[in-house]
Amino acid sequence: KAWTEHEDRILSSLSRYLVDRKLFRIYQSSQPFEKEFIDNFSHTVERQLGLRPGEGQWFVATGTASTNIYDSKNAPVYLREASGRLTELSLKGNPLPPEIVETRYYICYPRELDINF
Repeated sequence: KAWTEHEDRILSSLSRYLVDRKLFRIYQSSQPFEKEFIDNFSHTVERQLGLRPGEGQWFVATGTASTNIYDSKNAPVYLREASGRLTELSLKGNPLPPEIVETRYYICYPRELDINF
C-alpha cells in the first residue's frame, strides 16, 4: 500500500493496480508473439495510458504456459500388463494425444485498455 503514493509513477501505478485488484487482461495464442508485435503493443499501451516512450514495457508481460498433466520424474504411473508385469507409462512412448500436451503463449496488459486482437 505504501508504494501507491510513491513518487515513481510507474511503481505507484502498478501498486494501485494490485491494491485495487485491477488484474491484467490475458490474451493467449498458440503461436509465439513476434518482437515487433510486442514493441507495437507496448507503444499502444503507452499512448492509451499517457506514458513516456519506453514506459509501456512495465505494463506489458509476455510468457508461456504449458500443460503438464504427467510428470514421470515426480509421480510415475505404472501400467500392469496382461502378464502382471508393471511398466512405467513413459516407457510406452507418448500415450497422450498431441492436442492435450501444448504450450500457449500469452500477453498481459491493463484491463481498462481498449485493445482488440
